Amino acid sequence: MKKNLLLLCLFCLSAVPLLAQQHISVPLNDPVYKVIDNALIKNYISPLPTAKPYSRAVILDALYEMIRSPQISAMEKSAAEGLIARFESRKTDPWYQRGGYRYDSEYAPDKATENPSATEESDREEGSGSSATGDKEDGEEAGSFKEKKSVYTSVEVGGSWQSRADFGAFNNDAVFSTENWLELYLQGDLSEYFSYRFNIGVGLTDLNASAYAPYSYSKSWDGYQFLLKSADNFSHFAEEPAGAIRILPELSLSLWDQKLRFNFSRIRRDWGPGDGNLMISGTARPFMGLDMHLNPVDWFNLSFIVGVLEYESTDGLKKSSMNFQNAYTASLAEFFITQWAYLGISSSVVWPKRFELGYGNPGMMSFLYQNMIGDFDNMQLGVTFGFNVPSYLKLYGGFFIDEINLLQDNFSHLDRNMYSWQIGGRLAVPGAPFTTVSLQYTKVEPYMYTHPTTTTPWYDKPMNTTYINHGEPLGYKLDPNSDELKLKIETMPLWYLNASLMYRMIRHGISADGSTYTDYLNYSADYNGAKPGDLYWKDFLKDGVYEWIHSVGLQAELDLRFVNVPIALGAGYTFYYRYLTEYDGDTGKIKRLDSFEWKESLHKTNMGNLFSVYVRIW
Repeated sequence: MKKNLLLLCLFCLSAVPLLAQQHISVPLNDPVYKVIDNALIKNYISPLPTAKPYSRAVILDALYEMIRSPQISAMEKSAAEGLIARFESRKTDPWYQRGGYRYDSEYAPDKATENPSATEESDREEGSGSSATGDKEDGEEAGSFKEKKSVYTSVEVGGSWQSRADFGAFNNDAVFSTENWLELYLQGDLSEYFSYRFNIGVGLTDLNASAYAPYSYSKSWDGYQFLLKSADNFSHFAEEPAGAIRILPELSLSLWDQKLRFNFSRIRRDWGPGDGNLMISGTARPFMGLDMHLNPVDWFNLSFIVGVLEYESTDGLKKSSMNFQNAYTASLAEFFITQWAYLGISSSVVWPKRFELGYGNPGMMSFLYQNMIGDFDNMQLGVTFGFNVPSYLKLYGGFFIDEINLLQDNFSHLDRNMYSWQIGGRLAVPGAPFTTVSLQYTKVEPYMYTHPTTTTPWYDKPMNTTYINHGEPLGYKLDPNSDELKLKIETMPLWYLNASLMYRMIRHGISADGSTYTDYLNYSADYNGAKPGDLYWKDFLKDGVYEWIHSVGLQAELDLRFVNVPIALGAGYTFYYRYLTEYDGDTGKIKRLDSFEWKESLHKTNMGNLFSVYVRIW
């Protein structure tokens, strides 16, 4: 009776939504993904769907498969075992390593006489939210998730604190930016099939956009910020002291040994093989959605999501959202043709909210369904592919289409053809534990991810169906009419230590049309007749002023839980340099402009040294 009262009290005290254990997703910024990516290249583990995040159960299965691989080195095995221990917290661990209090229950009323030792065994088990935590029963292989004879439940309440400070040092100026977050949560499992997590985060920010490397920052708050100078003042990006909230609930159901998974949540997602992807990128803001992942056989996986996008509060709660009332649907069918070849076909749509059943059916390709219901929505279609050189190298690419006409002349020069593409490779460095070198190129054409406002039934004014969520792109984090070359070295030799070194070159049109998310193509224009110099003629780097950005950044993180201290420390440094160019028609060359001609466009500086430090306490 007392246990039941305690469980009830814990639920009542947390008026926040649930986050759980076994089937709740592992956040995309967890360093375990570096290990997973490297292990996939080296064939330590079987192919995994490219739609992330993965659940804790999927991660644990992969880690257990990894340590059983005969090819894995002793140091890599030690790192993988350390990650397993982190994901499988035990009752015997100090409570402060989890930052919360945990209550576990396991009961089998129908089998009490049949298995009298069940209660005693449950007392010795962790109940970490997984139906198997790596403990071996007779004849059972470690790491396999077997069905238990009893019903398992758990509930955990706790919290964490994270503070981050960013500093920017420029020619004759310095800036400071800080974010501080307190998160409280309630999470657990209801049986081996269903997991939950509810949380609420309360933040204090004082931001400066110049303290972050170009195209690197993503908002950490939901809705808008509350300016501290006045309770009734709000901001979408406050460069002054402000309060903020964030809520990331998650309910997850997994059936048939994880072959069918449902996730009703508001989280960040990353779909595709790239480091940031074209349809749904890990840099995109979270949104509420219902995900489904179907993996009936090893060679096929179907991921599907239907959700609701969020507006950016630039002009108040009502006015800002008046013409941005969008839902979103995306599907990704993946074919693992062999151990070394992969193909993915994707379809997505941004559609003004209405009771539209077809966009909620995983079997209905949205790109084709529009032909049956009317042209009022923003449709996309994509393909991804990958090839492996076993144990050494993974090559991948993708092509994501918004609007194209393959029958037009001058295909690559007409703005009417809006698409993005990506190609890259990852090398698993031989002899270096979980160390990967990646090289990736991404191109986003003018007007890509944008869409003109459309007169739509059910609404009184034209609706904006641009491919954005909370003011940031759902796809790759570049503006339209941009490209990026990225070289990255990542390493995680120990489970508690990871580091990365990254170079980026970004080029973006400033004066060329179709270079922002507020530039909309005029669909009534005659595109076939466009010629050099016309409005809808594109010629990258030659049709206007372009900004060039070169940056080099180093990041490192140390998790002190390896010495039973519930703290993680991180630090980073980035140097960037930028300038402007314009095409000189007389000489046929691209020339560099004097930065003073475009001083305001350069944010009053052309180079910067950026520093960041953060601490997280569980």
